[in-house]
Amino acid sequence: MSSEAFFLGVSAKVGAAGLIGSAVGMVLGTGKWWERAIRGVVGAAVAYVAHIPTSKFMIGLMAWAIDKEYLPSQAEMEPVSAFFAGVVGMIVCQAVINAVTAARDKADDYVEHKMDGDA
Repeated sequence: MSSEAFFLGVSAKVGAAGLIGSAVGMVLGTGKWWERAIRGVVGAAVAYVAHIPTSKFMIGLMAWAIDKEYLPSQAEMEPVSAFFAGVVGMIVCQAVINAVTAARDKADDYVEHKMDGDA
């Protein structure tokens, strides 16, 4: 067993990659404060949950282009995959927020239009 620090089964490198990715997304992202906070939490959660399967997937993709002896190990690839999965999670989260906001605005416009037509 390595001497690397673990918290909830996640190495310090993987945790740092997920948290840094979430922080970057929160600071550089646009939107209201609650949208940025939700995006950051979702990004960190996706990084935590998906870093192992994402690292296996990324190594599998790299195997097509790189000789097997040069491929990184799963432990070496996990921080990169945690960052990548967190970014994808934040993008999907923002898309859901945008879709819900658009549906809410459309319903609001419909109700206002109906009420103006009745008056």
